Amino acid sequence: MPQLHNVIGAVLRDIAQARVTSDFYSREVSQYYEKDSLLRLFPVPRSEIREVEFELKFSITDVDIDPSRQNERDVKVSDIFTRYSESIGEDIFINLRGSRTIQKIEEWAGLIRKLENDGLLLELKNAILQFFEDKSRDIVTEETTEDAINLELDMDYVRDGIKEIVDRLVYQRADVVEMNEKYKDDNILASVNRSVSRGFHDQLSGMNNDIEILEASQEYKVDVDVTAGKLFELPEAAISSIKVTTDIRNYTWSQVEEKDNKVIRRLVPE
Repeated sequence: MPQLHNVIGAVLRDIAQARVTSDFYSREVSQYYEKDSLLRLFPVPRSEIREVEFELKFSITDVDIDPSRQNERDVKVSDIFTRYSESIGEDIFINLRGSRTIQKIEEWAGLIRKLENDGLLLELKNAILQFFEDKSRDIVTEETTEDAINLELDMDYVRDGIKEIVDRLVYQRADVVEMNEKYKDDNILASVNRSVSRGFHDQLSGMNNDIEILEASQEYKVDVDVTAGKLFELPEAAISSIKVTTDIRNYTWSQVEEKDNKVIRRLVPE
């Protein structure tokens, strides 16, 4: 069965093709006008389609999730991974400064500034993004039913993965361990860990919301029947219709600039 967008697209394509066919005919006629001394005084006839309106009658035979949209979903999920690896990394670094009490320890604040200048923030972002990409099928699971493709973000799995990255790249550093030991009465790492965990918990909630929005916006395919014989057999209540109005805009090739001795032409509206 054809899908609704295919049928409408085919009609619009044929309208455009009709204009192309008409222009080819006008080109041929223009050559006769040019060769005839009398016809040359008259304008060459050319048909223009300025606006088209048509009403399509159809019956819906099936509505289902379109599995061919998998690549499109993967791209959208990848975009979510990229955005949140950036924001989570930024959030972690903000909260590495710890509570107000810890921030008063100037030596710790100086160490965090040094780590940022040395590129640790970028390293964190890249590590989080790499984790998202390597474990994407564990992070976002898909369950296909007859009615939908259900997406679910495993927040506990993501939280544990990010904690491991922070522990490996930050807490296990010799200079950080040494600083924590030096100010062991202030228990720097415990305080910082609480701040960091609270921070990216909020980020994960936002990430989960974006996944839910992605699930809600998944694409469906609508199979239809538009043949006269089939529609004639159906009761009127089973037949749907859609009215499509489209403007036809004309474009011409135009020389707009020269660059490196090459003419650059662009299509511009008439």
